[in-house]
Amino acid sequence: MSNELNPLSPPAEFSDSRKGASTPFSKQFVRLSKQEHIQLKYDVNRWRGLAQQWKDKCYHLEQSQQEHETRKYLKLLEKHRRQSEELERTKARVLQLEKQVYGRKTEKKPVKKSEALEPASAAPKKKRGAQRGSKGHGRTPREKLAREVETLDVAPEDQVCDFCGAAYAPMSNTDNSEILEYFTKAYFREIRRKKYAKTCNCRQTPAVVTAKPAPRVIAKGLLGVSVWVEILLSKYSYSRSTCNLLRQMRDQGLAISQGTVTDGLKKMVPLFEPLLDQLMQRQMEDSVFHCDETGWKVYEKMEGKIGNRWYLWVFESASSVIYRIEPTRSGDVPIKHFSSLSEKLKEVFVICDRYSGYKRLAKVNAAIILAFCWVHMRRDYLEAAVQYPQLERWMFEWRERIGEIYHLNARRLEHFDESRPLAQQSESFMRQQQRLERSVEQMERTLKYELSAEQMHPAQLKVLSSLQNHWSGLMVFLKHPQVALDNNSGERKMRNPAMLRKNCRGSGSHWSASLAAQMFSIIQSVLLWDLNPQRWLYEYLSACAANGGQAPEDLEAFIPWRMSEARRAEMSQPPAAVSQRSSLISKCAAAVSTQRGCLSTVSQPPWLDIADATSVARSWSAFANWLPPILTVPEPGCRSRSVSCWIGKSPMEDSNRCRAGWRCCACIEISWLCCRRLVANLPGRSSASPTALRRRHRSVRRCMSCQHPSCGGCQPPLIHVFGTNTLNAIIILDTNPCPALSSVISLP
Repeated sequence: MSNELNPLSPPAEFSDSRKGASTPFSKQFVRLSKQEHIQLKYDVNRWRGLAQQWKDKCYHLEQSQQEHETRKYLKLLEKHRRQSEELERTKARVLQLEKQVYGRKTEKKPVKKSEALEPASAAPKKKRGAQRGSKGHGRTPREKLAREVETLDVAPEDQVCDFCGAAYAPMSNTDNSEILEYFTKAYFREIRRKKYAKTCNCRQTPAVVTAKPAPRVIAKGLLGVSVWVEILLSKYSYSRSTCNLLRQMRDQGLAISQGTVTDGLKKMVPLFEPLLDQLMQRQMEDSVFHCDETGWKVYEKMEGKIGNRWYLWVFESASSVIYRIEPTRSGDVPIKHFSSLSEKLKEVFVICDRYSGYKRLAKVNAAIILAFCWVHMRRDYLEAAVQYPQLERWMFEWRERIGEIYHLNARRLEHFDESRPLAQQSESFMRQQQRLERSVEQMERTLKYELSAEQMHPAQLKVLSSLQNHWSGLMVFLKHPQVALDNNSGERKMRNPAMLRKNCRGSGSHWSASLAAQMFSIIQSVLLWDLNPQRWLYEYLSACAANGGQAPEDLEAFIPWRMSEARRAEMSQPPAAVSQRSSLISKCAAAVSTQRGCLSTVSQPPWLDIADATSVARSWSAFANWLPPILTVPEPGCRSRSVSCWIGKSPMEDSNRCRAGWRCCACIEISWLCCRRLVANLPGRSSASPTALRRRHRSVRRCMSCQHPSCGGCQPPLIHVFGTNTLNAIIILDTNPCPALSSVISLP
């Protein structure tokens, strides 16, 4: 066979597969060698493979391009969704901020115009303020304020008749009115220390003896106790900046430099440290606490800390309030504070918000039970409704549920007896307890039902999930009625520091931050026991001054829970009343000494508030023993050299109240109309003669010994009575070493 191909028979692969097809090349033949034929087949297959590869590549490119465009589109959709959610959150935040700045402070809905335009037959709207016919509270009582009498006379030309010129006759009564004035002044206490020269030749004694220097809070300091009390209270109780106070003092004529005040405050830090230790020890024995924290700036660098943001923590219990300024908001702060709890306490309730630092505290200390604040939970619903108005109706429903719990809990606490356990409470308490439990169960069922819904707004889901996660802590009050529903008490304790933070921007150094925490703790603890902070601080700093500028060794007189009832009543009075009464005694005694007929000498005793006298003599006999039945009146020309001291009913009776509110016989006003007649004006009674008073009232016997429990035995007091035609009598008990009753003054 020939190796050449037949030119008249083309290869089968080049033949046209279409039947009946005719082309110009169908009748032409090409002669090829075998090698050329193989090469052609190879080239055909190779080019076909390349073509298929390019087709596949183009297909994959098209697929990848479509996938890329799809992914890009999905990313754009996700970005658009996130931007829409962010825009919605931003709008919600704007609505919330507008509500805080420009919104109504009350939660009551405003009256719509359609509701305001009601027909005339509808009930009239209640007016604001006091209603006609309602019982008013009257004027604020201010009996403890001193009085200065001013007499205004009629002009001379108006004292005569315009027609006949006859003079008007003066009348005994006057037209009286009152004007309240307030005036403060600064003055120097010029201390003159007497000296005595030696008159003997003894070498063991000094040549000159000088009186001891006046006590000062700060050694060689110019500012007295009253100035430091004003500075401390103005800053840490009234939230005023120091420069603002010094500017006011300068306008009043008292110029004090800022450096003097700063240096003095720095030296006062050690004075209050013993008190803080006592407050801390007492607080660790309590079982219910309110805790909160807020930011506080300290502008002094601290090694290892970045920035100047510190935190002010408050821990309030039934006995004291403790503040801490710490460089961190970590849970280590409450863990450190509660590390010294009394071992006798099996359960300690901490009322707080949902901050994770408190949750860590409960994990570390098994005795601590967290009671979360319902006000914070309620606030979540309100904020959700403000941010998303479409949730307003849902929010109002939950607000009503929470309000019902508050109402039922308040009704329950009206019948709660703290001395009994929960199972031994009264029947009325148990009825209210059952009503409260049913309301709580209904709320829990509603919570589970709403969480099971398929479609829910993200804000709803967030609030309801938080309520479910903290349900056990929110229900602590149910089995423990002594636990409050909210942390409002702790929040209120942060109000004063927050105002000071706004005015002073925090503390400039570590010692000033420590002093701020000390003063916040002391002032709020004093207020917790209903004591007067100005009176307490004045006496404490006076005791520090008497102790050489150091804290007094005996703190019993300044710790509220260790005070007696008399001491606590004394410390609840403002110091101005004591200073005014003391100065009043000196003025009256000086005036009496210049009057005609006064033959006795005036001995000025140390002043003790009238509250001491009344609280010591709770019973009639105990107080009556202090008054002698005879008051000697050494006035020349008087026929009766002695006048019996008659007093009214028992001091425990309401009818014998004086204008100051005290129930004691020392408040009887004894007025001298003349040397022959004594009229005792009993409170609420008309004037009467001594004979009528003798028939109506009984005398008081005199006891030769003091019956006060804190007195070791003292001599009966001496009584001086000064009387003139124009000045009312003053009764002074002097030369009496008994601390319970040093002096009593009775002025109309």
